[in-house]
Amino acid sequence: MIMRRPAPPCARPAFTLVELMVVVVIITVLIGSVLVASITLVDRARRSNTEAMLAVVQQAIEEFHREQTAHPTASRDRAYRRRYGRYPPDELECFTAKGIPGSTRPRTLGPGGAVMVPSPLAQEGYPPMRFYTQGLPLEARINEFRDQLALTVAITTLGDASAAILQRVEDRYWKDVPDDPRGDPAIYLNRDDDSKWTPGDLRLRYLVDAWGQPVRYLAQRDWKPDDSAPPSSNHPLWNEAATELVRLNGGKPLLYSYGPDGADQLTPDRMGTEGNIEASVLADFEGIGPDNIRHRIDQPWNMDNVYADPTLKEKMEKGIVTAGTP
Repeated sequence: MIMRRPAPPCARPAFTLVELMVVVVIITVLIGSVLVASITLVDRARRSNTEAMLAVVQQAIEEFHREQTAHPTASRDRAYRRRYGRYPPDELECFTAKGIPGSTRPRTLGPGGAVMVPSPLAQEGYPPMRFYTQGLPLEARINEFRDQLALTVAITTLGDASAAILQRVEDRYWKDVPDDPRGDPAIYLNRDDDSKWTPGDLRLRYLVDAWGQPVRYLAQRDWKPDDSAPPSSNHPLWNEAATELVRLNGGKPLLYSYGPDGADQLTPDRMGTEGNIEASVLADFEGIGPDNIRHRIDQPWNMDNVYADPTLKEKMEKGIVTAGTP
């Protein structure tokens, strides 16, 4: 009698198309979640690093204020004190032959009557300060950094302990200004006042955050609604917003980063030009744009900004009820 072997169990049918699609979707979601989590962790680390860098710079600013209070040099000038208090300036005109903005006589802050020399491609003087950095010619981009260039030059050349504190900022947060077509720095402190770059001159560097974008600095406090304030090369809106924000900050300058979206935010189409929708802190605070409320930071682009004073963010989002006096 022939014994028949039992038939093997039927093999499982292959995955259906629907099942395969479900698996692909699950894998895609998992990969996306991992990427989002990774990006979030990186941004958190960069935010923390930026906060630490800004804290060091803020300490240098406060030490500069203490030095200028105890032994005034730059702040002996009445026009200087009216515009910046005893803090570092945010205008490079302080270091040019034009002298201190608003002063009745030319007087530079540079040692030995030094003059800040713009790129030879630039026009005489400086164009009005705007709010963006990208999509512009070299010399125009450099001018957009001049708020914090003035800050670092003042501390470096006029400070003592404040200069030592600023030196503690790690090299990764410093960038040299680009070279001009001749291969010389596009902007530098001309120590010997010979109107040309020589090895003894000071090549300027500017500060960037952990995302590689320029840090911003606001110090002006002398804007008046009746236009009686001394003239400035900065955009009028810059002066008005800076004055109000300095008051909101208890009379102290503002130091901040545009955060993880700074690269996309610091562009002409985001920051705008005359009369267009603005994404800068200054224009946001002044209510430029259809959705911005005046005297309050409410632009979505500015919700992730990083400030040297963490309490300032809450004040700016709450807005001004009654503006005090610095």
